Amino acid sequence: ENVPATTIDVLRPRLNQLHQAYEDLKPGDRYAITYLPNSGTYLELNGKLRVSIEGADFSAAYFQVWLGDKPIHKKLKAQLVGGR
Repeated sequence: ENVPATTIDVLRPRLNQLHQAYEDLKPGDRYAITYLPNSGTYLELNGKLRVSIEGADFSAAYFQVWLGDKPIHKKLKAQLVGGR
């Protein structure tokens, strides 16, 4: 709800690339997703790079899932931004 459908359509190839990099987790596994300006969005599993995706447009849209006005989970958004 935070990203227009037209934007999602433009980002679809990069979204698919990111989603294909995810794998099933085992107990204790941990994903991290990070954006570095002028570099890209990085997905790591247990500290090992799984994929990097170019574009600030991609990062802005992807992080809106959790941090936008209508986050997928309000409590998680609060925890991500340092609230309770």
